[in-house]
Amino acid sequence: SGGAHVVDDAEVETPGLCHVESWLTGFGSGRGLANLSPACTFHALPSIEFGAATSLTMDAGRILINNNSGGITFSGATAAITNSAAATLTITGTGNTTISGPVVQGTGAQGLSNSGSGTITLTAANTSQGALTANTGLIVLGGAAGAWTGNGAAQSIATSPGGTLRLDNSSFSISRLGAGTAYTTAGGRLDFIGHSAGTSQSFGALTVNLGTTA
Repeated sequence: SGGAHVVDDAEVETPGLCHVESWLTGFGSGRGLANLSPACTFHALPSIEFGAATSLTMDAGRILINNNSGGITFSGATAAITNSAAATLTITGTGNTTISGPVVQGTGAQGLSNSGSGTITLTAANTSQGALTANTGLIVLGGAAGAWTGNGAAQSIATSPGGTLRLDNSSFSISRLGAGTAYTTAGGRLDFIGHSAGTSQSFGALTVNLGTTA
């Protein structure tokens, strides 16, 4: 019952279940393409997780369009995202993205940017030395370990109109940013949620661009 079984690449697909095939075509220095089988549409999936054995390695700036209603999670324990050359991962779309594994500094600075309407939540101790930028949407550093510290090296954060960067210490009180982190704003918001036992956060230089307020 439930429809006919379909044989795809010598595997039997179960009726009523959403089967996804994905592979990469030329994800090198040019633009990459991830292919999904027609069994499902990306935005209709309940959730997608790139787990412990998966690491997204960047060799140039990339754009991830996340319109999945169930969200996307990067949970690689050693390095959820890293880089072999200076790069920025820009996430767009309406879906929420959780990065529970660390963004690890590789070769050159590894940046992360939100240019969509969804939320990016980081809950690991990230060692990336690139910029963390909320162009639009919301970026949250939270949980027991969520921090963007640059592993002791200088790094930066930035917000633009429509973007919010939130340092959430409501449940755990830790330093979410490196002490010398430079903050550049052209609008947007920097939210700081303190802990009931008290919380402090140090910053480096503050730059307010023309026509904005801090």
